[in-house]
Amino acid sequence: MRLRAALAGILLLWPLACAETSTELVPEALAGDRGEMDGGADDDVGARPAPSDRDAAAAPERERAMCGGSPCACDNGEDDDGDGEIDGLDPECTGPFDDDEESFATGIPGGNMDFCHDCFWDNNSGDDEGCQYHSDCRLGLTPTTGGESSCFDCEVSDACIDNCVVRTPSGCDCFGCCEVTVGGDATVTVLLEESCATKHAEDPERCPPCVQHETCRNECGECELCPGRKAKDLPDSCKRGGGAQPDNACEEGEQVCDSDNPCPPDLWCQLGCCEFIPL
Repeated sequence: MRLRAALAGILLLWPLACAETSTELVPEALAGDRGEMDGGADDDVGARPAPSDRDAAAAPERERAMCGGSPCACDNGEDDDGDGEIDGLDPECTGPFDDDEESFATGIPGGNMDFCHDCFWDNNSGDDEGCQYHSDCRLGLTPTTGGESSCFDCEVSDACIDNCVVRTPSGCDCFGCCEVTVGGDATVTVLLEESCATKHAEDPERCPPCVQHETCRNECGECELCPGRKAKDLPDSCKRGGGAQPDNACEEGEQVCDSDNPCPPDLWCQLGCCEFIPL
């Protein structure tokens, strides 16, 4: 939000001096700070700015997340699974690079490796984020078989934390292990696999239980929306009293969003928050 406002101000004040500029979708400072956040910004719910038509008009159109040669299902502006929810407002959309709205699976070929997993939330199955995490670690086990030389234990590199946490939704770790709200007030911690969806979260056959990494994760704050957690499930302390803005809060600097409060076109609405997404 601050980056977009600053850019708009520059264009208004010095139109001739700024004929050619380029801006990162996620500033390094923002990416680094998010890795250390734990949802503490929820204490100041009223400070979350609401999206405005002026912001949306001033923001440049961003590129769509691409899966192969087409926009990903969770970033194409369509209700692909017919549940009445579109893209980031769909509970099964794990991010803009998710190509499957029907389940928590990403729909990206090669998204899971035999032994070593990279960042679950990127758009490929390579280790370009510096992540190599053994499958056994996601189950809370000590690795005993296979794996590449960089993934014989459950250690995670600083590069993985820096590059993957910024992509990770609230309530999840870097490797697809998420706390999913069930029944409005209980949670289960499960792997977001192809067979798993919100309605199956309590079925261990479809949604295998998992253990989150302690550092490479994005905790779910008191007033944040997380997988399976809807606005009606938030505690009374988060309620705004029927105002125009959504009841949920976001991490510092992020706008809240819902179907009535869309994000400006350079942001993506994920779990009720407008976020810069590295494409």
